[in-house]
Amino acid sequence: MRMAVVAACLSLVLATQSTDVSAKPDVSAKPRFFIYGHGTHACERLSEWQPEDVAQHDPYLQWILGFVTGVGSLKIPLAEVDAGKMWGEVSAFCAQNPQADVATAAGRLAESLSRRSAAGDRFVIHGVGVAKCPAFWAGLDGESARQRQAYAQWPAGFVTGVGSAGVPLREWHIDKMAGWLREHCSSNPSDAAGAATARMVERELHRPADKP
Repeated sequence: MRMAVVAACLSLVLATQSTDVSAKPDVSAKPRFFIYGHGTHACERLSEWQPEDVAQHDPYLQWILGFVTGVGSLKIPLAEVDAGKMWGEVSAFCAQNPQADVATAAGRLAESLSRRSAAGDRFVIHGVGVAKCPAFWAGLDGESARQRQAYAQWPAGFVTGVGSAGVPLREWHIDKMAGWLREHCSSNPSDAAGAATARMVERELHRPADKP
């Protein structure tokens, strides 16, 4: 069972179109939702690294960028901020709240971006989600474990972000997500990873949690 309104929201990503928005919905009141991947980790794990250690924190950064993209895909207006500034905001929150989880930090970031949004801000796919399917899958099969983690964490963050905004999603194992994306990308190589992930959410995850 799918809600037409959510399918319409997700179509924003599928069509990779931008929309001017001015309304600022409250994204702070969230129902229970599933947190995937690095979103479950404690904030203190981010503060262990120095800003120059990009290779070290990249899986966390991609998770956060996927989360923000997932929230924005639902037409929630977000201020346009680059990845470095987003990382800085999350790092600052985590430094003050080391026992909070990364998902909480990303949620605070999304709330802040929503408050700071303005008419004219457009939906943006952040991070590796902009890559076409072949390039994205090459990243998932990359030579280094850190690179493989970075690409795997982006869809995990995206799905968590959609759920955090109140869309009812059923629970799915992260390996199952990777399998679905691999199959979809093999048949749709021209799709961007962000579009493929949104299709997965719409077709497989947007169902009542108590039904298979």
